[in-house]
Amino acid sequence: EVVRLFHPVEIQQHGLELVNNSAEDIDAAVAQMLDRLSGTPDPEADAALNAAYAAIRDRHWLETGATIGSHFLRRHAALFDEAVP
Repeated sequence: EVVRLFHPVEIQQHGLELVNNSAEDIDAAVAQMLDRLSGTPDPEADAALNAAYAAIRDRHWLETGATIGSHFLRRHAALFDEAVP
């Protein structure tokens, strides 16, 4: 069963913590998306963090419909330590 979480209380009930984007995260995400649109791939170094995020998402059967910016993942890398393959 896929879980769609829309409210902070629902997120907490699944043992997850809601972490807001900073202004820097948003700026970096926009720059990353513009790079993607121009054909520049994401840095290879971010692959492990993206995989760790995906592992957590999949473990909790979460459907987010969104990608996570590399800047955000790097800033919160400690949150993904257990899930890094």
